Amino acid sequence: MKNQFLGLTLLVALGLGACKKDKETPDNTVNQVEDNNDLKSEGDQANSDVTDAMENFSTINGRIAATQAKVICGCSIDSVGPKTLRLSYDGVTPCGNPSRTRAGKITFTLVNGSRWSQQGAVLNITLDNYKVVRLRDKKSWNFNGTKTLKNIRGTNWIGFLARTDSLLFQERARNMLVSVNNSANATYNIARTTTWKSVQETNRNFIQFAAIGDTTINGLSNVDTWGTSRFQQTFTNQYLSRLLSDTYCQVWRPRGGEIQHKSNGNTITVKFGVNEQGQTDTRDCAYGWKINWQAAGGTQTERIYSY
Repeated sequence: MKNQFLGLTLLVALGLGACKKDKETPDNTVNQVEDNNDLKSEGDQANSDVTDAMENFSTINGRIAATQAKVICGCSIDSVGPKTLRLSYDGVTPCGNPSRTRAGKITFTLVNGSRWSQQGAVLNITLDNYKVVRLRDKKSWNFNGTKTLKNIRGTNWIGFLARTDSLLFQERARNMLVSVNNSANATYNIARTTTWKSVQETNRNFIQFAAIGDTTINGLSNVDTWGTSRFQQTFTNQYLSRLLSDTYCQVWRPRGGEIQHKSNGNTITVKFGVNEQGQTDTRDCAYGWKINWQAAGGTQTERIYSY
């Protein structure tokens, strides 16, 4: 499946620049928000590689294999079973924007349904020392664990391309281990649903992405991520409104959405799609995003960042 269709399927798909450290924030809470954004982005890129790899194998994707083999940057693709593919990364080839290298393996198996295009089809995805290094600052993430990706309504490519139908996917992960910068370990759980649809406007065509958390944790609804951070603080990430972005402005520059991060008595609210003053941006592409932080003692801080 082409990147323009699934891009970073589920991301939350954020790929956002790192939050700047706020010296007033105790217990590394802002750094935890940064980690969550980074880990969503890299996890979603792994999903994108999985769906891209299936284009070469009609026994899994349910369509005719691509006339030209799909190439994934810095990666080789091997069939290791009737419904199983393995992606092996070389660890040296710079890929993407921002540029990064990737090492390790991702193995995935179609465990429900005879084709990925069917309603209810499920992929079981195992990340084995899947390590990403961002070249601009050498920050790294090393993933170990298993997650699932479910095709909720099935894939109607004719309807998708005709703009009469959308793609709906659900992601689940439990106790995904992530080592940050080769040292501190975090444990992540994921529960989110994403929608992709083709949109035509007067002067442009694009693919629109929407994401929302879809579970309840500790009485909080629409939670998409929870667990223990690398600072050994438990946390939850709750969607206050659905995240919206598109390929016209680039998927990592959301047009809207609001997420609340809670950890150690602190609450950080991140609002996407704002202008330079921190208000909802009504232009075609938004300026950036805004953070509101409320410490356990009641002190409040606001910051605005550009994409």
